[in-house]
Order: sequence, then structure tokens, then C-alpha cells
Amino acid sequence: KGGGSETVTVTFKPTVTGAQSGTITVESDNAEEGTLTLNVSGTGVLSEIELSTGSVAIGNVAVGSSASGTFAITNSGNKTLVVSSISVDNTVFTVSPSSASVAAGGSQTVTVSFRPTVSGAQSGTITVVSDDLDDGTLTVSVSGTGVSPEIKLSAGSVAIGDVAVGSSNT
Repeated sequence: KGGGSETVTVTFKPTVTGAQSGTITVESDNAEEGTLTLNVSGTGVLSEIELSTGSVAIGNVAVGSSASGTFAITNSGNKTLVVSSISVDNTVFTVSPSSASVAAGGSQTVTVSFRPTVSGAQSGTITVVSDDLDDGTLTVSVSGTGVSPEIKLSAGSVAIGDVAVGSSNT
């Protein structure tokens, strides 16, 4: 029927990153138009997470004090990486930031703090959740040891000697 139109939906589902192009050919029985072509193009984008290490060892930390270590999240893809959650499963450790957006080719440093409340070895697992298609959830192990100060006496005994009542001697 003459004068009508038809909407055609074109879907681009890339399987690789980078620019892609093609041609759509429309054939008709219209003697004036015959065959029409439409050039189409799109770019496949992908975020790709990489972690600088699989473990963070903070070492010995006095009970009640704190120390920290770091690791980096890098995006080697060509699309912004959305890190929706960075968390740790042991409350003596904290992480900052707790989420991030990492530009293509960029990186984000994550600080892991350890504040022991008791003496002894502590460990935990940091979980990093992102929109990376094949590595959406990655983990980093973390460890540290809480240490208590040792009290040492420089002598086993101290002889003060004779001291008059009401006086003092050191």
C-alpha cells in the first residue's frame, strides 16, 4: 500500500570491544528506489577489573592502635568500571572507600585499616563486587596480628635502705 512506513529495530550486541560497522540492505519492488542501503556502526565497550594483589598483610599492631595497608583496583577496559561494594567480613578490619567508579584505564586505591581489640592473629576476606562481566566478584585476603605491650622490670629487687619516719627516699 503506498504512502505507508514500517519501523525496523536494529540491535547491536557486540562480542568484542572496539568499533564495528556494517550495512543493512533493504530490497523493494519499487521501480524508482529498488535497493536501499543503510550504514550502521557501534562500539563495543567493556569494563575489565584487575586487582594489584590477592592479599594484604598489615603485620603487628598494638592492641588499641591501628595500622593500614592498601591495594589497587584497576580498570583495563574501555568503559567505566562500577564497583558497587567493597566489604570485609571481620570487624577489626575496615575498608575505604566502600564503592567506586573507575574510569577506563584508571585505578582506585583501597585502604584497609586494622584496629585489633585483643592480642593474636586476625584474618579476613575483602569482597569486591563490580560490573565486570567475567570477574564480577573478586576477593583479597587480609591479615594482621594484635600485640600487647610487654612489661619488663629492669631489676628483680630494689634496696631503698633506712629511711627516717616521715621522710622519703627513692
